[in-house]
Amino acid sequence: MDLILITGGTGQMGQKLVQKLAMAGYRIRLLCLDSDRIQGQRIQDLGQGKVEVCTGDIRSPKDLDRALIGIKVVYHLAAVIFATKNEDIFHEVNARGTENLVQAAEKVGVEHFIYISSISVIYSISNSYSRSKLAGENFVKGASLKAYTIVRPSLVHSENGGEEFLRFKNYILNARIIFLPLNGKAIKRPIHVDDLISALVQIPNNEKTFGKIYALTGDEALSLKSMAEIILKKSMRAGQDEKPAMALSPSKQKNIYSLPNWLCLLAVGFFYWKMKLVGGNNLFTWQTYTGLIQDAEMKDEKVREDLDFHPRSFSEIKV
Repeated sequence: MDLILITGGTGQMGQKLVQKLAMAGYRIRLLCLDSDRIQGQRIQDLGQGKVEVCTGDIRSPKDLDRALIGIKVVYHLAAVIFATKNEDIFHEVNARGTENLVQAAEKVGVEHFIYISSISVIYSISNSYSRSKLAGENFVKGASLKAYTIVRPSLVHSENGGEEFLRFKNYILNARIIFLPLNGKAIKRPIHVDDLISALVQIPNNEKTFGKIYALTGDEALSLKSMAEIILKKSMRAGQDEKPAMALSPSKQKNIYSLPNWLCLLAVGFFYWKMKLVGGNNLFTWQTYTGLIQDAEMKDEKVREDLDFHPRSFSEIKV
């Protein structure tokens, strides 16, 4: 089996991808930062003895040259998703880091480069994150790679992730009063991480996928408000299962209120300047705002045909 390089393999999606590929017989090399950790186990133990760890940074061409020795397939997952202070990090890691990796892959003749992008690249109102991921796509498409595949996951969810979904879920469950921009009418197709991985593991050296861009989205189109209501209902049911004799907690019986556009923009500006003048983290960024108001409802039939992809609906999965 080919030796596969995975960047970003210590995140939730990356760990599951490593495990699935190892089960399929692939040998795996993880490119990790010195600071990367996995709770409860060593990184090397992820893939049942089929994983080797290479420390390095995608911003360092020398690190990449070393990591790519003998590599035939690359999965590029590593990315900065949120930046509450310095947004230049999106460009440094997501754009330039991808360019570095593509150039290194060209030099050693990597046979298949698989880039994990983001559904946010389709947004008409962009942000620093979506622009950095689109720049990464352009570097991949413009290179002289033997073969590439680009995937654009939608909102990835599970009980314990992904990062963007967890922020939304924690807000819905913990806020005393729930406010959503424009009444939460933006439409999303959340995808469970296991369904996403089931598609990703079918891509390496699959000629059907060469030169294609896939939107990997869930089966169900939902407004953010509907998603919030489902999260609240499932939380209530979980509480009943744990304590069937007790009434529902009043804290979970919440109404959802609409936040008008002008107030959202005012909040974005307020938190930005508060961070600049006082310090601390930006609690409501332009990235957050633009993600909450725009639709991401693509349903890609190509991926269903090429990868026999049949994702589940958000409503039927434990969240």
